[in-house]
Amino acid sequence: MHQHLGIQEHASLLFEFGSQNNQGYWSTQDVVNHTLNSAIKIFEAVYPGYQGLFLYDNASSHSSYADDALRVQNMNLGSGGEQAVLRDGYFIKNGVQTIQKMVNNEGIPKGIEEYCEDCKPFLGSKCLTCETISSSCGESCCARRILSQQDDFQQQKGKLQEMIELTGHKIMFYPKFLCKLN
Repeated sequence: MHQHLGIQEHASLLFEFGSQNNQGYWSTQDVVNHTLNSAIKIFEAVYPGYQGLFLYDNASSHSSYADDALRVQNMNLGSGGEQAVLRDGYFIKNGVQTIQKMVNNEGIPKGIEEYCEDCKPFLGSKCLTCETISSSCGESCCARRILSQQDDFQQQKGKLQEMIELTGHKIMFYPKFLCKLN
């Protein structure tokens, strides 16, 4: 591999099926690392001062979330137990954005019910997930549905998108199932 000014010349990487991490595929972290440490560095060396646009297909490794992402799938109905510690969220109260801590005063991860009670009256759903999810469920059929409709959860971006945007560049995803582009 040739390098110039400490930056590799090409972003390509030989991948042997079954050899990467002994998993046979690239994880999201592999994609993020390669993008940040190779593609973006090369782009910035060749086009200093410009903003790059990085295009990806809809592979699951391109759209998965960080461990602390605001995802209702990572939360219990009640606080504590085995659930992820999520980053802080927010809610709008009287037109003002208010930070919503995702751990309580004891440092225990909040469950969906406690989160909803903090930001607005909990709508009375005591079930975590509906047995049959459909578009006719409405916004308050179960705890996960209620929370998934909140702005901070709706606006959660995937890990790759977050990391690229932190570098000041842009990212777009090809439309799903558009074979001419994928």
